[in-house]
Amino acid sequence: MAIQKSVDDEADEFIFSDSLKKSADKGDLQSQYRMGIVYRLGLGVDKDISESMKWLKKACNRNSTPAQIELGRIYEEGKDVERDYLEAAILYKKAVEKGDPEGMWRLGIMYYKGIGLNQDFPKAFQLFSDAAEKDHARSQNVIGCMHCKGQGIPYNQEVALEWYRKAADQGYARAQCNMGITCELGIGQGRDMSSAIEWYKKAAEQGDKRAQCNLGFTYEVGIGQEKDLRAAAELYRMSADQGYARAQCNLGFMYDNGLGVDENHVIAADLYRRAADQGYARAQCCLGLSHYGGRGVVRDLPAARWLLERAAEQGDDFAREQLNILPWE
Repeated sequence: MAIQKSVDDEADEFIFSDSLKKSADKGDLQSQYRMGIVYRLGLGVDKDISESMKWLKKACNRNSTPAQIELGRIYEEGKDVERDYLEAAILYKKAVEKGDPEGMWRLGIMYYKGIGLNQDFPKAFQLFSDAAEKDHARSQNVIGCMHCKGQGIPYNQEVALEWYRKAADQGYARAQCNMGITCELGIGQGRDMSSAIEWYKKAAEQGDKRAQCNLGFTYEVGIGQEKDLRAAAELYRMSADQGYARAQCNLGFMYDNGLGVDENHVIAADLYRRAADQGYARAQCCLGLSHYGGRGVVRDLPAARWLLERAAEQGDDFAREQLNILPWE
């Protein structure tokens, strides 16, 4: 079965037209739903969240499952509208009652992460399991994560691997990355870097930021394949552009040391800062050292100490070591 797609993935199939508007005005349910989408995404018309919600509510009132899910997403995400987790959960539950796997997954995530609802692993697991039986790839992947972490169910690496593979075989990038991690670390199977790299490549080609970073690291250090610093830097860049803190820090290190890119301490410090602002300990350490040495930024000992302390608090041993050996007066 093909991997589930969101409306954003199928945006080309939705476009505003006079005929679509006329059909929606006449009460065609699918057209009303599509009108909600084109206004939400601005497809052939200016984005208008109020107009989008108006049409989605019309479709919801007529029991449209896709409309219930999309309106639930709007309330859950809270973009350009007041966030309302309770309303999102109510809408997802309506979809669940009709056996919709996407609704099961979205409501399951709210229970899994405690988003607007009390965290409840058993409820989340049941929803994911019901969706997984319908070949919902994202649910299969999360079940793998729950088994791998022992969240509400027994810890079992082998079972986790089976669920990751089911989702990965459907082409789900996040599961493909997880398969790469299990192969690299030997989780539920023997360590196999060749297979890990293949899985990372599949996920990276789909734009998965974790896979891009992990694959970049294999190129940077030459694990499982020939070292290629330029390839590593490019993969880190693609991941960093998506806001992935680890990739931002790794790319910063490459700029700091002229590895695969021209040495540039200013760019390095900026990348460290972007990752440090997300609380990434190693980036806090690196940015702290940049401030200590005035490399790419103004020399600022108080800022350097503060950043190194934040990294050390998160368990970064190198930051703790630098705090102890560097002169601070």
